Amino acid sequence: MPKRLLLVVTVLLLAAGTGFTETLPRIEVAQPIFDFGEVLQGGVVEHTFVFSNSGDAKLVVDRVKSTCGCTGVLLSEKEIPAGGTGSIKAKFNSGNFRGQVEKRILLYSNDPSGAPVHFTVKGMVLLPLEMKPERVIFGAVEVGQAKTITVELINRSGATFNLTSLQATNPGFRAEIDTNTLAINASTELRVIAVPDATTAHLGGEVLLRSGQHDRTVISLPVSGRVVTATTEGK
Repeated sequence: MPKRLLLVVTVLLLAAGTGFTETLPRIEVAQPIFDFGEVLQGGVVEHTFVFSNSGDAKLVVDRVKSTCGCTGVLLSEKEIPAGGTGSIKAKFNSGNFRGQVEKRILLYSNDPSGAPVHFTVKGMVLLPLEMKPERVIFGAVEVGQAKTITVELINRSGATFNLTSLQATNPGFRAEIDTNTLAINASTELRVIAVPDATTAHLGGEVLLRSGQHDRTVISLPVSGRVVTATTEGK
């Protein structure tokens, strides 16, 4: 083959190869998980997640979706150039949660993988009063008999806790406490006493503890149990 013809063929092949090179966006997140540690119930946690476009084409954000209790707002533009960065602001309101929580924000884009990117906000939501146990379960209680379960209350509010009222929502049980005032990190005993009579259908309900100085003034202790007679218990 003549050298001139060979050179032309080589140039054409190189041009054809270049034509098949596709430019694509690629989303990357260095830190997709934010652990806020501990927050007192009612507190609001905010965090900004950063993502980047490591591809060689424009990244386009389609939408941002979040789970219950958490919101995600796109702070940057929807279109992120190659090599550019974007950000999402996450906001978690702990008012209706307790214990360990984990919330996710999903970001959908034109990344060729087709999968959304997951951003996670997690941590522990503490009640102003920590309760051990967190639920009273009486099990079976016979009519005319009394059964007591003791719950330890620990003040985690960061200030003196003043109990203004203590209410049982079911006449089949009552609640008693040793003191209405707790210093920071101090503890006391709450006694929940089942006293079912012939008119008590069940022992389900709550013990409500109210304190006027906190944003969330009502703390609920769930109670459950069933009422039996001597005859049904013996079967």
